Amino acid sequence: MIETLTLEQRQQLSHDRRKARKRWNQMLRLTQPIDRGQATVAIVQVYAHLGLSAPRILFFPSPDAAWNSIQRKLYTPTRLLRQVSIHLRQVSIQSI
Repeated sequence: MIETLTLEQRQQLSHDRRKARKRWNQMLRLTQPIDRGQATVAIVQVYAHLGLSAPRILFFPSPDAAWNSIQRKLYTPTRLLRQVSIHLRQVSIQSI
């Protein structure tokens, strides 16, 4: 087992870290759409590698569209009513 790194190895790691950080920062600023086919294949492969079945993969035109979809699913009238009902029961129990 390696317990220490040489100066050259530490310098290489530092250089690699800076290079990786620069690359990720560039990717974060990309604005063109992703290749949905490639993304799907990559996700399915990761799940298969982990021994899991592939999830349902959804694509959205923007982060805002994805957020709106999540909000609609989380805050349906039925779900909101159930949450209010649970809260009211808890308040009633605490006041007794």
